[in-house]
Amino acid sequence: MPSRIDSYTSVAKALSATLDLLKEVWPYIGGLVMAAVVAAWAYLTQWGYIPVLLFALVAFVLGLFGLKLLRGMPPKRDATVSDDSTKPTGNVYVTSHNQSGGITAQNVHVNTPVQRVMGDNLKSGLLKAVPRNKRVVVWSSMGSQEAHVLANEIFAFLRSSGFPVFGNSAHQQMFVTPLHGIRLREEGENFNVEVGLPDGSEVR
Repeated sequence: MPSRIDSYTSVAKALSATLDLLKEVWPYIGGLVMAAVVAAWAYLTQWGYIPVLLFALVAFVLGLFGLKLLRGMPPKRDATVSDDSTKPTGNVYVTSHNQSGGITAQNVHVNTPVQRVMGDNLKSGLLKAVPRNKRVVVWSSMGSQEAHVLANEIFAFLRSSGFPVFGNSAHQQMFVTPLHGIRLREEGENFNVEVGLPDGSEVR
């Protein structure tokens, strides 16, 4: 059974990565299509080669930036997990704030990653957001020891809280687009808790 779960998870994540890639390149494809249409129109109306090229170039630039502008428009606001949040219905992003501990002046290290730890807000947010009727899989960004340590802490917390977590520890995964912060994502029978790189808002 776990092997089938891993297989389904891998296929779903591969499809998600493909969709992410298409989202990045579709403005260029749209710009090229628009340029080709305008160039064909200019050619059929017997314009010279130079005007055809100029029309195609202008159409490509306008198509590219127009589609990028449309892509950059803010989507519908996702639910955010906080103390007064409800259970998520889609992609939810959790960021921990006001966690315990601190850094004293004599212990400041420039360019040294600070290990994130779970605070009360993150714990309460997870307890409200993560469903108990789905298999919970905790992931960390591959190559980041800091993210994996936090993911294992989240795994242990969820298991001790009675959630049906998968495996004996957090799993590592390489994300096509670097993940920052903590993302909650429902995927079929699984509910994924994905720990990425620090996004700058976490405190130790």
